[in-house]
Amino acid sequence: MAPIDFVFKWWTDLSEKDSKYVKPLKSRDIIEKKENIIIVEDGVKILGRKMKYKVRVTLNPPYEWLAEYEGSVAKAISRYKISEVGEGTRLDYESHIEPRGWFTRLFSPIISRFLIRVFSTEMDAYCRALEDE
Repeated sequence: MAPIDFVFKWWTDLSEKDSKYVKPLKSRDIIEKKENIIIVEDGVKILGRKMKYKVRVTLNPPYEWLAEYEGSVAKAISRYKISEVGEGTRLDYESHIEPRGWFTRLFSPIISRFLIRVFSTEMDAYCRALEDE
């Protein structure tokens, strides 16, 4: 098992190569990187629709970070926290999505079920990539 510090750094070292880990993420451009703030622009494709999100990631070392997403169809806040559990590492993840526009709000109950599956699949892919390193 990797040390928890390594896991934190791996999860929070955002880069353009992140798009190779998960299908919906098509591109990631690093806009700004400071000690505890990272701003990126993500290009995603969900339900056949291409979208761009500006993402502000606030690092709260040693084991927490917050991602705030701003896009034309939705905004979201995701909280991440890692902790040691036995000989492994646990990642707790919570996300709140706020749809924008009447069309997105109308279909959000249906879309939200799909997004839960997409996010779960993404987390599994990132965890496999972490284990490979």
